[in-house]
Amino acid sequence: MPELPEVETIVRGLADPIRGARIVRTRVLRPDLLRTDPRQFRRKLAGRSITRVGRRAKNILISLDSGSLLVVNLGMTGRLLLGSAPDRPPHTTHPGVVFTLADGKRLVYDDVRRFGVLEVLDSKE
Repeated sequence: MPELPEVETIVRGLADPIRGARIVRTRVLRPDLLRTDPRQFRRKLAGRSITRVGRRAKNILISLDSGSLLVVNLGMTGRLLLGSAPDRPPHTTHPGVVFTLADGKRLVYDDVRRFGVLEVLDSKE
């Protein structure tokens, strides 16, 4: 399981590159990684801009302009990878969810063992 320093490293590495980015497409390749229906998950993220990236304990928290929060728990082998440019997607071996950003870059949740979990919480939750 990624430990706290590894989660903090991921958060720091993503905070500036994806802050302000708009999610234009979400592809769910492994629905078992979600705590909700894939259609509902995609709907909550469609067209939303990322306002902040942080963490609480070992959870990565991606704040959205709607007031919602994308929560990513990496499980044992999960990782979030960002392609450096539209024509350079991140190298992944076991992609589970792919977020395409308005600038063409892709943020990929990759998880070999699929023990991680992603969910979108609204402001009430």
